[in-house]
Amino acid sequence: MDLSDSDVVRCCARGLFVKVINVNYKQGAEILERCKVLNEYSRFIYLVRKNWEKTNDLEAAIKQSIDTCIEEGVLRDFLKKNGGDVMSFLYDELSREECETIREQDGYQKGLSEGFDKGIEQGIAALTELCQDMELSRAETKARIAQKFSLSEEKAENYIQQYWTEHPGK
Repeated sequence: MDLSDSDVVRCCARGLFVKVINVNYKQGAEILERCKVLNEYSRFIYLVRKNWEKTNDLEAAIKQSIDTCIEEGVLRDFLKKNGGDVMSFLYDELSREECETIREQDGYQKGLSEGFDKGIEQGIAALTELCQDMELSRAETKARIAQKFSLSEEKAENYIQQYWTEHPGK
């Protein structure tokens, strides 16, 4: 990663390169093999996420992961001494992460829905234009729109009013 390309660093003429290492458990980063504490921390976080995925209860997932790690000797002394603090910290951080994920998913769903609605609108506009080109009446066009898009007569009429263009002389 070249930080001089980001908005973070703009004042210096020197470039700064940072190597980003994935320290997620089971991702095979060499540093995890060389650093026992980092490996154990990575395993602990892996267990929290795995248990959270299974139970959908963040607090229970953290507690279960702490207990499992203590039993397996993973960060045993640290978790015995600081388990309560770890639980509070992780609960706050992962709750925030969960909120961000939910917000992201909501945004995706909203965008998908808006895109779908826009596509329907474009389809209705195109069908209206096609029906007019085929010289179908407003009533026939409205019936086709209602049928093709599973709309009520009232909604189809609203679209006709929106997209029907009068052609003088026809």
